Amino acid sequence: MNYPCHGKCSNIPGSFECFCPVGTRGNATIGPCHKELPLAIVDWPISVGIAIGLGVGTGILLLTLSVIFFIRKKRDNIQKQLRKNYFRKNQGLLLEQLISSNETTTDSTRIFSLEELKVATNNFNPIRVLGSGGHGMVYKGILSDQRVVAIKKPNTIKEQEISQFINEVNHRNIVKLYGCCLETEVPLLVYDFVPNGSLHHIIHTDPSNREFSLCWNNCLRIATDVAGALYYLHSAASVSVLHRDVKSSNILLDANYTAKVSDFGASRFIHIDQTHVSTNIQGTFGYLDPEYYHTGHLNEKSDVYSFGVVLLELLLRKQAIFECESGSKKNLSIYFLAEITGRSITEIVAPEVLEEATEDELNAVASIAQACLGLRGEHRPTMKEVEMSLQSIRSNGLRSGCIAPDRNDEMQPPLTKRCVHHHHQALGADIKDLANLASATTLARATSLTRSALAAALCFLAFYSTAATLATVSTDLSSLKILDISLQLGQARVMNSISSSCYNHTSQTMNADTWSLNLTDTPYRFSDSANKFRVIGCRTMAYMFDDFYVGKYMFGCLSNCRRGDVSTATNGTCAGIGCCQTNIPTGLDYILHGLVRRQLEHVRDLQPHPLQLRGAHGIV
Repeated sequence: MNYPCHGKCSNIPGSFECFCPVGTRGNATIGPCHKELPLAIVDWPISVGIAIGLGVGTGILLLTLSVIFFIRKKRDNIQKQLRKNYFRKNQGLLLEQLISSNETTTDSTRIFSLEELKVATNNFNPIRVLGSGGHGMVYKGILSDQRVVAIKKPNTIKEQEISQFINEVNHRNIVKLYGCCLETEVPLLVYDFVPNGSLHHIIHTDPSNREFSLCWNNCLRIATDVAGALYYLHSAASVSVLHRDVKSSNILLDANYTAKVSDFGASRFIHIDQTHVSTNIQGTFGYLDPEYYHTGHLNEKSDVYSFGVVLLELLLRKQAIFECESGSKKNLSIYFLAEITGRSITEIVAPEVLEEATEDELNAVASIAQACLGLRGEHRPTMKEVEMSLQSIRSNGLRSGCIAPDRNDEMQPPLTKRCVHHHHQALGADIKDLANLASATTLARATSLTRSALAAALCFLAFYSTAATLATVSTDLSSLKILDISLQLGQARVMNSISSSCYNHTSQTMNADTWSLNLTDTPYRFSDSANKFRVIGCRTMAYMFDDFYVGKYMFGCLSNCRRGDVSTATNGTCAGIGCCQTNIPTGLDYILHGLVRRQLEHVRDLQPHPLQLRGAHGIV
């Protein structure tokens, strides 16, 4: 039977199948078969191609995204684990406990996350760099509360010193540490932002390009503040801090031009029972203590030497390593010590300083700088002695014509602990012809005094420590000699006696005469405006403190003489040469003299002092 088939035909029961041969295509039942074309040139519908492309593309995209997500997730987990490890390594848990338990730091000190600091610095954008040095990079940052801070990325830091620094260092003249980030290998430190740059920038910038010029009184204030901050680092904490890189570029000035000591990248902690630490030499040439440089032994006197160089910068307005007219480089401290031996200080200091400072002030500051630059550390003063000497010069030399920035943030002495003890030390010098100096300063007759002194006459020499002998305190005021009473001022002037302790060469004994006055149970207080604390002598120090070193304040001053000769003092002045003075705290009601035994020289013609009392509750 014939069937209509244009290809191959296969009979099946009751019907047939018709199909095209291999290599051809078509419907052989209704038409001829055609040769099959290659797949690449098959005329597929467009929709089929689009569908296939979308499917393949979507699959590849999903696979790529999955791989990226997996890699990123794994990397984030690694970073989180790494940050946790760094946090533990950097004693983060200890710091959290410290900050949460320390009432004095709770409101101000915190631990920042790395993400917070990245946002604050725009991912540590190079545009935000404030400066860089041997100890790290500093960025300007803006926190979420709009507080402007300086964020330091140190090169290295001691693990155990972070918590100690936060716990111990808290002083008005030290750059405030807000907190730190412990999620990096080297912790990031977040400091208060100090807007007016460094002391180095201000005093060494060309005068025509300066935005602000420091007058002499402000220079003295800054020097005094820095000395106080360094004394705090050395002595006020249970673990002393040695800065090791004191220089003018590490002294910053805030909006009120208050000095802030910064950059503790080279600092070292030293326990109270240690005299020094042995370290690799670090510091800045020109400021580096020569004794530390040659021995590797670092102690507090190394900072004293560096501070002496800063004083020279303020006096001479030259850099620590400066270029002289011939083009050669000179070391400022070596230059000064060579020049001061044969020339007057007025021939050495910068003209702008000479215009404002008196010769007495210049000589006094130069003497302090010269003492700080002693070749051997044991011959240098402590920072406390330096601070008191500078404070004495300031209190005696303030004058009109130079308005210091607002000082509302000055720390006031506490009024709750009013027991103040006089403790006198002599640093060794010959006090000859003291009577001549006394007659020209505070030890004059009572009738000629307008502002009197609380300080005892000091007439002792060589330095060695013994126990102090204190006088018995009496609250009976009936024995006081009243000089005059001012109802208008609410003040009464009374005569006090001179406290002295002098060495008798013949009997080889100490003749002590002490004086005390207790006003605790009376309505009177020692007037802080009408009384001064004065010291007379060469290299002679006296200071007052409350409650035997457990109180909140200590003050006093150091009296020096050029070349150890009291005759170099100028009559009628008390600016640190032969005589120094400083203020007394507000609310003082208890004076007790303690004299430390010393080898002494003679003192002649000392006159009693008038003392002014002020009513604590109104006019007396």
